[in-house]
Amino acid sequence: KTMTHQRHFLLPMLLGVSLGASAGDVDLTLHAGDTYTDNALRIPDGPEDNIGALAVRLDLSAQGEHYEADVRTAATYLHYFEGTLEDEVLRGFAGDLTFFIVPERFTWEIQENYGPVLENPLSPDRPDNWTYDSYFTTGPDVQIGDVSSFHTVLLARYSPAGHESELGSGDQP
Repeated sequence: KTMTHQRHFLLPMLLGVSLGASAGDVDLTLHAGDTYTDNALRIPDGPEDNIGALAVRLDLSAQGEHYEADVRTAATYLHYFEGTLEDEVLRGFAGDLTFFIVPERFTWEIQENYGPVLENPLSPDRPDNWTYDSYFTTGPDVQIGDVSSFHTVLLARYSPAGHESELGSGDQP
């Protein structure tokens, strides 16, 4: 499966658990702003530009008797008023879901993180150097010993990683 297919499955599941929660929190924020730069391309003698930004962030948190879920999403639209670069939408997602199969003894974790990173960290931070990385992990946690004193937790995880760039998908199991 590609990274996109994994997110299409995980996001509705995490949102469904969060929205169906008896004890949940929702936080929606909107930010808008404009930034002037005297070197939009970050090269010697680069052009000036104003970069407008509109950002939306949605955070969901829910707890039930047998689960706990946290979902954080964000999208930022960047507009280059002088046309130095094409307009861009930055997006990101982080989701954590824990099922308490046997409370305080056996749980199952599901996590997904997706967002922009620099393709080449030694090059300027601008849209033509961004790629999107995804890290998914899932697996059990088993606790051995008394919960209120010394105990051991055994973890096992399956964790594929992948990335998207202008060159295409680079999923890595």
